Amino acid sequence: MSEKSKAHQPPFQADPVPQAVESLCRRGCAAVREIIIELEACRPVAETEALSVEQRRRVLAELKAIMAVYDEPGAPGDEA
Repeated sequence: MSEKSKAHQPPFQADPVPQAVESLCRRGCAAVREIIIELEACRPVAETEALSVEQRRRVLAELKAIMAVYDEPGAPGDEA
């Protein structure tokens, strides 16, 4: 690729979804459960306000997948 064609490419932007998920998970399980409810209702939370609708859907899917591990019987923090 020539230097001229490189100059016309948009700058590389890292995927913001993993960073948003990590930031949200730092809030703890109870907060993440509330955030999932908000995102399911199509209401953005602070960490997702700048994201596109598709990126918000990806954040929601990631959070649900993470929380599914904690919601399984015998998972860490399960009192049963």
